[in-house]
Amino acid sequence: SSEQAISDPKITVEPALSTLLDDAQRISPNSSKEQLLNGFTDAPLPMMIHVSDGKILQLNRAWVKSTGYNLEQIPTIIAWEKLASVKFQPILCSQTIAQPNKADLSLSQKQTKKIITTRSELSMTNSRGEQRIWDLYSTPLAKLTDGREIMLSIATDITQRIQTETALWQSESKLNLVLEATRIGTWDWDLSKQTIEVSAYTEEIFGLETGTFSGNYDAFVQFFHPSERPLLEQSLTQAVETGEELNLRSQILTQNNESKQVQVRGKLLYDELGNIKVFTGILIPQPLSQSTEISLPATSQTDKQAKLDEELASLIEFLPCPIYIINTEDFSLLKGNKAFAQSLNQEPQALVGKTLAECLPFATAQYWQQEHQDIVRTGETYHQEEKLLLPDGEHLFDTIKIPLRHGKKIYAILSISREITDLIETKKALSDRTTELEVANQELESFSYSVSHDLQSPLRVIDGFSKVLLERYDKLLDEKGKHYLERIRSNSQRMGELIDDLLTLSRVTRVQVRQQTVDL
Repeated sequence: SSEQAISDPKITVEPALSTLLDDAQRISPNSSKEQLLNGFTDAPLPMMIHVSDGKILQLNRAWVKSTGYNLEQIPTIIAWEKLASVKFQPILCSQTIAQPNKADLSLSQKQTKKIITTRSELSMTNSRGEQRIWDLYSTPLAKLTDGREIMLSIATDITQRIQTETALWQSESKLNLVLEATRIGTWDWDLSKQTIEVSAYTEEIFGLETGTFSGNYDAFVQFFHPSERPLLEQSLTQAVETGEELNLRSQILTQNNESKQVQVRGKLLYDELGNIKVFTGILIPQPLSQSTEISLPATSQTDKQAKLDEELASLIEFLPCPIYIINTEDFSLLKGNKAFAQSLNQEPQALVGKTLAECLPFATAQYWQQEHQDIVRTGETYHQEEKLLLPDGEHLFDTIKIPLRHGKKIYAILSISREITDLIETKKALSDRTTELEVANQELESFSYSVSHDLQSPLRVIDGFSKVLLERYDKLLDEKGKHYLERIRSNSQRMGELIDDLLTLSRVTRVQVRQQTVDL
């Protein structure tokens, strides 16, 4: 009840606001003051009623619970900003121009009403020392006789969403670093539009300038050798029909008619309804076969090879993802970078010459050993997600294993892994958070409708009885009394418009943004 809410030491009702509720109840006997107050007090989102000069009139329970501060601690906006270290970032400010009502005798014909609503993103620290990020909407509810406005502010906590977006951005940055180091190209085929987006490294493999690929499916296929295009298109079609992953070694012809060997890998991605969303894949440059390999003079080839080996060793050592090279004769480690050694709790130098069985748990070592033997047997590049048991527990990796050839012989295997444990958890957290936000939006819409109905009811009664007084008791009222009744009707109608505008504002984030050119 309202009496319980008023007696609550954390939820207090400012006297002026309580008086307004009492007046509304006397005018509208069928409306309950408790219903209006409880609707605000028990709202699921943090809400605050304050005056335009900064004085706070009322905080609901969600606001007090989220911030840890009650009305006694933050009687003004300035006190709240100082106590909670609030920082505002304005996002949206909209202004509604309303023509004056004919019944509002206090306004001249040339005067109009301006209703300004704002949306801001703010950071604040609650009483428990936790930093939270809010999406805050503020709009005027009514105008006091001294010209100040009573404002309503509604907040949505977006801290988890911001943290999730940051984690995803960091994961994508790490992936881009791996792709840059390995020069692996990526491509995304939109089957509905028959368009393909490629990365800058794919354009580099094709011998194109960055940003010059047309995005056409046929243009993508044309870069493959004419003799291999039928097999490529057949493999793509089969992958789409069966859902199998694409894994194909093929020859391409660059823009300058240079021949290159690539490994084409791809898999289908689906939307929430199980429909194909996009066919995504990678292009992995491969060494040319012996018949097409270009020979260099002996001295030049030796110098360049030595320099290349030095640069490659330096690059592998400092990449943040685990990388190792294993000998295919006895399957001993030739090289392991710092990230790979740290995952095994060992030093990089101590790994050289050891077998996987000496470095890894038995199950993981046996799994990798079988995988390496399959690569040597088939000569294919492996790309897959795998769950591995390391000394510190289970981890999820996105791994690429590439056979290294000298002529036709595979002398070593290069393995590059990117840990995706946090990414998978982040994606799940983002999906759960999205579901929660959808439920919260539905609850907000239901609450907004309820508040609108409860607030509009006493206003209709005020306006109705005022109209009855004007029509039936016209002869008993002097001009001053009629003027007062006209102003009552005008302001009750204006407040009804404000409530409708507030509901419209609450739906802004659920409407698709459409851009258009306007004359400033």
